[in-house]
Amino acid sequence: MYFYLSGKGLSYWARIIGSISFAFSGYLLSVLHMPTSLASVIWLPLILLYWDRIIIKSEILNPCLPAGTAKSEQCTYNNVRSTQCWDLGFGNWDLIILIILLAVMFLGGEPTIFYGTILFLIFYAAFYPGFFRSFFVLFFAALASLCLIAVQLFPFLELSMNSVRAGGLSFYEATQWSMSPQRILEFIIPFFYHMTSLPWASYLWLKSLYMGVFPLVLAGGAFFMRDKKMKKILFLGLIISLVLAMGKYTPIYALLFNFLPGFSQIRFPAKFLFLTAFLLSVLSAYGYDALREYNNGKIKWPFILGAVLILFSLAGYLMPEWFYSFFRPLFGEEIKAGFEPQMHAMNMRNIVNFGISGVFLVLSGMVLYFSGKSAKKENIMIFFLPLILFDIYLANFNLNLSINASDFQVESPNINLLIKDKEKFRVMSSPELIKRSVYETSDESIDYRSALISIRDRVSTNQNMLYKIESAQAYESIHGADQEALLCRIYAINDYRGLLILDMLNVKYLLTPYPFFAPGYRLLSRRDELIREGSIFLYQNMNVMPRQYEVSSFKIFKDRKMLFDYMFSDKFNFRKAILLEEEPEKCDRFLFVSESFYPGWRAYVDGKEAKIYRANYMFRAVPLSAGPHDVKFIYDPVSVKAGALISCATLLGLITFALYPKMKENKRS
Repeated sequence: MYFYLSGKGLSYWARIIGSISFAFSGYLLSVLHMPTSLASVIWLPLILLYWDRIIIKSEILNPCLPAGTAKSEQCTYNNVRSTQCWDLGFGNWDLIILIILLAVMFLGGEPTIFYGTILFLIFYAAFYPGFFRSFFVLFFAALASLCLIAVQLFPFLELSMNSVRAGGLSFYEATQWSMSPQRILEFIIPFFYHMTSLPWASYLWLKSLYMGVFPLVLAGGAFFMRDKKMKKILFLGLIISLVLAMGKYTPIYALLFNFLPGFSQIRFPAKFLFLTAFLLSVLSAYGYDALREYNNGKIKWPFILGAVLILFSLAGYLMPEWFYSFFRPLFGEEIKAGFEPQMHAMNMRNIVNFGISGVFLVLSGMVLYFSGKSAKKENIMIFFLPLILFDIYLANFNLNLSINASDFQVESPNINLLIKDKEKFRVMSSPELIKRSVYETSDESIDYRSALISIRDRVSTNQNMLYKIESAQAYESIHGADQEALLCRIYAINDYRGLLILDMLNVKYLLTPYPFFAPGYRLLSRRDELIREGSIFLYQNMNVMPRQYEVSSFKIFKDRKMLFDYMFSDKFNFRKAILLEEEPEKCDRFLFVSESFYPGWRAYVDGKEAKIYRANYMFRAVPLSAGPHDVKFIYDPVSVKAGALISCATLLGLITFALYPKMKENKRS
């Protein structure tokens, strides 16, 4: 961020303010617990730096340096002589670095940020001459970056095509995590809508929107900046980013969802707030320099707004019920969800935060006032910078929970029971137990060690991975379509038939929040929750089938829905038969393996490749002749091979592109 602001020619302190505002913004602090978002968004300023260099160099250099111009006929850009502006009008290395940065951003793991960045770069280029040319360059850069990482991109696309997102999300699912317009208030009043006093317990996807009062005041000062073009880009971009983050609350999102390619795959509109945080930070940097030039003690609105917030705080302290009634209409969603008791509890916290924000606004006004009167305006930053840091720290210091490493390594009694079993098996937890882990209580957040013991006693989704315990469930961003359908069907069944399917799935241990009595299930332990009410029952399935077993017969279904229904009916005996979707080759029996049928898997029987059939809706079956056999499954996907080939070819092309001017110069000499 510092380098990007340097490239825009801003002063030293403006760069510092913009960098601090971005690095410690509520958005970046919120995604510390989401490394995929963090590892993607941090590259945005550097990407924009090189995109800026390409656009501006193209605008300035291209007219004066046509293709084939001799080295001696050089152009000047920002008082720096350039010899790299050949046919494209900018240096090869600028484009190559942009391609690499876009690739690294995608590899961070958050496609939404990559997608949003590309949209912003298009929007950015629209304000400069030669838009269609810039659009072509960006298209080439984005395509080259994706080709460079094809070795990972192709398997990702393959996974997407076999997932629940293959046909796109429904508008309801895609916009569920939209930022309601009234939450803009949280940019000034931190945690206004949080249901508890704990900053990480929020109804919104992000923990915090708060960026600090001082950066927001300076961002407002950017109205006085001299660069009219950048002013339009930054303020209009800020409005658009907020509109996108609001998702279902604006008609614009619905239009983009229906007509913009790829937009329907985005699940969290609130993720577009990464652009909001970035643009506000850039505006704060521009605002500092603008106010330094403009300000002669005339900036009064921070005093006025600060006084209003302080008055609100005092009135709320004296009349808390009035304060609650005044802001109650803003909590329509929370009231509808049944959170009104929590809203009463947080009323006093909001009253205090109003007062604190008001005080910081008044202080920012005082700093700006004295900076306008001071002969050495830079000296005021000695006081200004600590106030910026203290403001952000005061609100966000406890945003991310930290615990001792020894507490995180704590084991639970149920986990200790499971790791003693050395056989191949899976576990499953009932949906009711999973919900307990998703919706933590405030007490569990305070006493995290005890909460963690209970979470692991429930063998909640993904906790099993720490102990190499295999589970039939998982929490992942992209669910397999067949897996999702199977689990939903199992969860919806409350009779013994649903438990029989668990035998086929190699589920040896089942955890429930209540006792149940079914043939073949033995109670191993009953544990009370350490903090909340309720119990955890661990059962062993005595009738569990091994991970792979042989069957002698089969039944064919051309209709997958009919197959699915039959599999859950009393007519199906999975111990003796399998359900196939095509006519198999002649054989004596089948080896059924309760592992996912997925592209890229290859089977070898006695060293010879054999066909894998989709069996029992989403699993594998291999035909066998009579007698003993050695069967091997190898994951050898075409997607990885093709991706690796394209990645290598792209890398070779980029090297050639980088060396082209030197090669051309050597050829001439």
